Amino acid sequence: ELARARLNLNQRRFRVFAATASCESVPLCADRGAIAMSRKFFRAQLTPVIRDAVKMARRDYREVCGLLVDSGCAIELLPVRNIARRPCRFIFDERQVKAFQGALATLGREIVGTYHSHPFADARPGRSDIAGTLDDSLMLVIDCTERQARLWHIKGDRARAVRYALV
Repeated sequence: ELARARLNLNQRRFRVFAATASCESVPLCADRGAIAMSRKFFRAQLTPVIRDAVKMARRDYREVCGLLVDSGCAIELLPVRNIARRPCRFIFDERQVKAFQGALATLGREIVGTYHSHPFADARPGRSDIAGTLDDSLMLVIDCTERQARLWHIKGDRARAVRYALV
């Protein structure tokens, strides 16, 4: 449910471009939910997000951030404006997130987590990342120096690495 998406929005970061991708070639997930769902990302969407995160990190040490949305066949990346004024931080634009929540509810889609970049750190969530996210959700962290992303399941005060596939 979208009620699960009530994230501590003042501690989240990201700005990226949204690539459109089609679900037609990907089978629908039989089991729904943040953790039970198929962990697939569209390559055409994730690759440009990583590229943009690297550009922002090089330019002014800014982070990108956004929402992970269950489309029924894969996890889509929905970019959100990062309104943090300091480098190496992110704060979701709450008005934009609320607008997305309404639109996603209309479409019957669920927010299952968040994503953000680390300009100089590895793709592992920090303590503040874990503390600021919804329990039992997913978090994609982008390492801008290695140009890679890792998916995590956040439960309690722990982060467990999760495998994902690109389609």
